[in-house]
Amino acid sequence: MADATILSWITAEVDQALEHVRDSIAKFSASPDDTDSLGICPEHLHQVSGALRMVGLSGATRFCEAIEGSFTGANGARPSSASIGVIDRAVLALKQFVDDVARGEANVPLRLFPVYRELGKLQGKADSSEKELFFPDLTPPAPSHPSPWTLAKNELPPFVQAQRARFQRGLLAWLRGQAAGLEDMRQALDALYQVSPQLPEPRALAWVAIGLIDGLLDAPQPEWQAGAKVLCNKLDFHMRDLAAGSQAVNDPLLREILYLVSRAKPSTQRLKDIKLLYHLDSLIPAPEAAGQRMELDMDRLQPVLSDARSRLDALKNVWQQYVTGEPKSVLRFRDLVSSFKTKAGELGNKHLIKLLDAIAVAKACSRISPARRPTCSSRSASWAAGCSTPRKANRPASRPPGCAPISARRSARCSCARRWRRRSSPTSSMWNRCSMPTRASWHCARRSTGSTPTCARSAARSPCCDSSARPSL
Repeated sequence: MADATILSWITAEVDQALEHVRDSIAKFSASPDDTDSLGICPEHLHQVSGALRMVGLSGATRFCEAIEGSFTGANGARPSSASIGVIDRAVLALKQFVDDVARGEANVPLRLFPVYRELGKLQGKADSSEKELFFPDLTPPAPSHPSPWTLAKNELPPFVQAQRARFQRGLLAWLRGQAAGLEDMRQALDALYQVSPQLPEPRALAWVAIGLIDGLLDAPQPEWQAGAKVLCNKLDFHMRDLAAGSQAVNDPLLREILYLVSRAKPSTQRLKDIKLLYHLDSLIPAPEAAGQRMELDMDRLQPVLSDARSRLDALKNVWQQYVTGEPKSVLRFRDLVSSFKTKAGELGNKHLIKLLDAIAVAKACSRISPARRPTCSSRSASWAAGCSTPRKANRPASRPPGCAPISARRSARCSCARRWRRRSSPTSSMWNRCSMPTRASWHCARRSTGSTPTCARSAARSPCCDSSARPSL
């Protein structure tokens, strides 16, 4: 079981090492002839494997080791440009898996199996199985037998050998189509279960193996039944080793039996108890809807990814139209975002869906088209110097456009009015320098000798407001 505390300590280092691997892959993709860029990748991955093993993420460790082995390929050669894409996806999948577990999500390594299968093909393995990533917690002890036996040390090997012979007879009968053979196999395993405290670890093996026989009683699927036959042969070899006095720990056999039990129907109470004790149901990814399948299954997702790329290109083109001043394209952009979000659900990538949600919200909040927004080129330097408050669309018409309220600027003057007071007879060239978008007579100024602001159009207007002295706008 993963240690959450230690995992939180090493997540940053694991992410950094995996990012170094991805950077090296990117350099190799840009220059396929530069194979030296991949030389450091196995070392980084080896460090990641050690860290994941330390915190108890056995499934992720096995997956990381598969990535490390993929850098040598099936014949010990460097990966090709075609296979490097699979490796890059695997590194990204591992990084995301570790981050999810660190955030509190369930440790279900079987989610990585689609990419793990592709990695196996790169190494020449066509028979990759989910059980290679199946690592339940084997520490919970099995319940004690209701009628346990205690044998003398010298009596134990002959007893195990006798039960092995009984198990073999039952297995042969079952392979010949005789249902009674399953009962003989079950009784032989139950006898080992009675003396399990005297057997080497894992002592729960006989108890779990009886659940395997229970699964055979319920007419399982041919694939499941074929796997059970293989495990029955392994159980026979395990009994042989026990009869010979071996004390080797056989956790892999227990793990394989638990995997088949997790895939069996809980038709008996023992099967239910095994699944409950080892939390097997939580280790199997739940069947997902057609639009929410595993995002790492590239065989199924390839057409969806092609469609997503075309939709992304369309979004990019419409966005470019919008930012260049075509306000009508915003409606088209919103429609494309909505349809892209629906299609992204088939990818099962929650991060992409969140990103599209954020884009949709941002576009829904936009109210002013770029063509109507004032730009620096439409504002004069004099307006920028004299008025600190930009013009708002809802400002009353009685207020001079572009000028701050007089109440807020009692000690200041609009730059146009201030500029015209510098000379008693303004010239046409000075009017050319004033690029105010409205007539100068609309810009109020405060008279230096009074406290009441007056308009430049009043009787006491200054020379700058003399209509005879200024050129026409």
